[in-house]
Amino acid sequence: MSPSFSNMPEVLAYEKGPLRILVHPLGARLLSFQWFNGASWVELLSQEESLDPSNNADYQGVIIAPRAGRYLMGTARGGSEIQLHSGPKSSAHALFSLTLSSEGLRALWEGPDETVDVLYRLQGQSLLLEIALFAKRSMLVNPTSHLYFSLDGAPCREHRLTFSPEKILKKGGHPLDDDGVLGTTLAPCPPEWVALFEGCNPLGDALLDDWFSLSEAGCTLSARGIELHVSSDATGAVIYTYDFPFDPKNKRKALALELQDAPQIQGQWLDPELGRTTHRRWIRYHLQSIPEAPLT
Repeated sequence: MSPSFSNMPEVLAYEKGPLRILVHPLGARLLSFQWFNGASWVELLSQEESLDPSNNADYQGVIIAPRAGRYLMGTARGGSEIQLHSGPKSSAHALFSLTLSSEGLRALWEGPDETVDVLYRLQGQSLLLEIALFAKRSMLVNPTSHLYFSLDGAPCREHRLTFSPEKILKKGGHPLDDDGVLGTTLAPCPPEWVALFEGCNPLGDALLDDWFSLSEAGCTLSARGIELHVSSDATGAVIYTYDFPFDPKNKRKALALELQDAPQIQGQWLDPELGRTTHRRWIRYHLQSIPEAPLT
């Protein structure tokens, strides 16, 4: 176990073949995701902020259910308010029970309105994440894993992101929210973003914070001789470049990839009275070595 986690006896480690992970019960948080590249172990997740799981305002590594995203909700007064990642009662703030078995590392939380069952599987060069949500009442669900990537410690500007988005869901600029709620209209992806995501050049100082559609082919993130291919049954991903710790001199330190359906306009309704109680999501992270591309 990494020395950074030596004072966290509640953390559960799981290692198989060339992969190892560390999970904390608060939010089923993936604290560390490491890969043996044939010469040494390399860390794939950002380690920039405090690793104190009780101080995780940015949702690093947690499972978010029932509904990820920043969206509008009605209030008892008939108005609207901003809800971020299902609010304080979401799985991101819950203590999961962690167990190891022949299947992998399982995290389970029994909430008042839903049960969330998460399975981290290590399969060869892949981490397969399976999220099962069982609803106890009618609800809209759209879960995700909120990971911040920094391959082998590389800043975001060194990473190449390769995929072919057809649609984008941009911020709607709602006045209630300083950060901006994503809108409700899917639009064609602008040519400048399509060109950036061809992967010919690093992301540089590009500022990303929108939802992009993903095909079954998924997307590929690469840096420092590491290629991480991400695929899912979600229809897209919220992708954003993140600055730690909100310091103009310390920008673009990590890239968040939140595999989810489009916030506000997509998701799946569950209703026990109609026999619809279960939603499942899978996300696969597959690794391989590649020749290290020169920075441009």
